[in-house]
Amino acid sequence: MPTGGLRAPPHDASGHTWNHSDDLLFRYTKHGGAAVVGGDFQSDMPGFGDALTDEEIWAVLAFIESEWPADIRER
Repeated sequence: MPTGGLRAPPHDASGHTWNHSDDLLFRYTKHGGAAVVGGDFQSDMPGFGDALTDEEIWAVLAFIESEWPADIRER
């Protein structure tokens, strides 16, 4: 990206989103990448906590996860 950051990986089975815990995905979505990882970590992922309620964030994550194959969802 123009900022030097990387685009988000696909949120399907070909990406790595499914490797992360629900808690991490929630915090990353609510607070943004840099706030969650900390240190000098640079992320273009903004936090959506001011735009979405916690319930809406959980609903988005549930939708994304619902598209994953069964074997990945079980992990």
